[in-house]
Parts: sequence; structure tokens; C-alpha cells
Amino acid sequence: MKRSFVIGIIFSLIIVNTVLASEYSYCIRGCIVNTQDNIDLCISEFNICQYNAKTHLNDCSFYFGKNKTTCIKEARGELTNCNLDKKTCLKDIDNNINRCKKKCSYIGKDITCENKGYNAGDVFLKNCDRCECNANGKISCKTTEYCNFNSFDISKESCENNNGLFQKLCAGSIMSTKCTQETYCQCGGKLNLSCGNDSICLYDFYLNKNRKGQFAQEWIRLAEYKKLGNVGICVKKPQLISCGNGICENICNNENCSLAETSYNCKEDCR
Repeated sequence: MKRSFVIGIIFSLIIVNTVLASEYSYCIRGCIVNTQDNIDLCISEFNICQYNAKTHLNDCSFYFGKNKTTCIKEARGELTNCNLDKKTCLKDIDNNINRCKKKCSYIGKDITCENKGYNAGDVFLKNCDRCECNANGKISCKTTEYCNFNSFDISKESCENNNGLFQKLCAGSIMSTKCTQETYCQCGGKLNLSCGNDSICLYDFYLNKNRKGQFAQEWIRLAEYKKLGNVGICVKKPQLISCGNGICENICNNENCSLAETSYNCKEDCR
């Protein structure tokens, strides 16, 4: 009787392990298929980008003098950006498949974080932080520079037409002003600057790990060294289809967090 019981347990364990191994293999195959689809999309977008940039470069032959020089410079800049975007895209894909395989390795282990709110391997957004549920059942978080926003593609014309200030973020004394390398459409502050309807004025940004929204001093308008107060930067609103359904859907798709909700991009659902 005892021997039969032991054999039964062993047989059950074999079945469980076989099922888990099958689920793991299925999970890994899914990661690989999705990766190939993403690579194909990445290459397709690069080819379109490159074609448009080369067309722009060929069209420069219709210009003369300074206009031709400017046109060639812009077209070559577009070609450079195409290559940079492709490199970033492929890097993101590599990070995604590593994340996907990592999540597969947790199958059957029943590891969760924050009262089973997240499974081991989940990456999720929490206010300005990007967090992960780890194998020990605890979360680790890192504050992002722009509170998990990543679109600042606002032209000078669009910025100024909506009463924004298009310049680098600058601070310091009149003799030792320091500015960011990037140019932003700035909003809020003492001048009541604003963004377009498709953007959000973000005050909680963290540059070079300095204190919230500031280097250490007040932001200034560079042209005439005018103090601006606590300005924000305009960031594009992400297109979140599920925003407003009453559920804060803040878990990322592996490393892709473009559709994850936070209290900044979907106040209706996340508080």
C-alpha cells in the first residue's frame, strides 16, 4: 500500500513537470514568434523612413544656393534618424524577448507581489516610477526622467501658437547660466504658458537626478534672463484606448509601456 502511494506521488510529479515543461515551451515559442513579427515591423518602418529621406534628398536638386544646402542637411539628418530609430527598435526587441523569456521561467512558481496584484516578471508603471515584480515577491522601482512620458515631438511653431515657450531649460545666474541639451515646449510658470489640446503640462520631471522640476534654482527665459518660476514641459498625450473604463491598467507588455496607464496619463482610472 505504501509502495503504491509513493509510486502514485512520483507519477503525479512526472505529469505536473511534463505539463509545466510543455507550458514553458509554448511560452518560449510565443516569445520567438512575437519577436519575429516585431523585427519585420521594425525593418518595414526603417525601409519606409529611408525611402522618404532619400526622396527628400533627391528633391534637393531642385533648389539652389543656401536653400539647397539646407535641404541636403535636413535630408541627411532624416537618414541619420532613420538609422538611430532602427537601432533603438532592434534594441527594444532584444529587451522584450529577454523579458518574455524571463516571465516564462516563472511558470508554475506562483510568485506574486503586492497582494497578488502582480506576477513575477511583470513590469508596471506607478506614478513616475517604472517597477518590476521580482522573484523574491518584492518590487523594485526606478524613477524615470519624464514620469513615463516619452513623446516631446512638438514643433516650435505649434508650441508658440499655443502660448508656449520653445527653448532649452535654463537656470543659474546671469553670468553662469546652465541649459539642457534638449529643447522643450515650456508651459505654466509666472507667464502662464500653455500647451496644445493634445499635450499635458508636466511639472514632475527629473533631470540628472536633480530635485523635482528644477536644477536647484528658478528656470529662466534665456533671451532676456527673465525668471519664469516653476515651469513645466509639454508632453504628448498617449492614445490609451482603455482609459476611462474604471480599471488602472498599468502593467506593461514586456518592456513596452506605451499603453500602460498612470495617474498622470489617465487620472480617470489611476489615482
